Amino acid sequence: MARDSTKRTRGFSSSFFSLVVPLLVAALFYKLTSSSSPQEPDYDHVPGTPDTVLFLASANRGQHNVQLATIQGLLERHPGVRIHVASAPYVGGSLERIAGLVRSAGPPAPDPVFHTLDGLADVNADIPRLLGTNR
Repeated sequence: MARDSTKRTRGFSSSFFSLVVPLLVAALFYKLTSSSSPQEPDYDHVPGTPDTVLFLASANRGQHNVQLATIQGLLERHPGVRIHVASAPYVGGSLERIAGLVRSAGPPAPDPVFHTLDGLADVNADIPRLLGTNR
């Protein structure tokens, strides 16, 4: 008779643990995954105008072509964004052409504002000499 009770106790305990342990693991997993909300990074807020982008485009044609393509994408996909571009005078014509293409193809977007940067083009400027680092 004593052997039967030990078998029943062992059977009960093994079935008890086989039911309870997975439930505890599932509850712990649920608690860990549901309560951990993603932490937002702590950024210092920069004062400025929301939905406004300033591009400082280099006079180098390869660099400003990439920026002009980015500007076109912003105008097409985010028409509420105000765009300002500061660059060499000849970039203004390209910017106007892109703005015209976007105007004719999609929802109305504000025209980008162009600011002319006067001075030497990158190809004419000797930056290391001007900074005193050319030794």
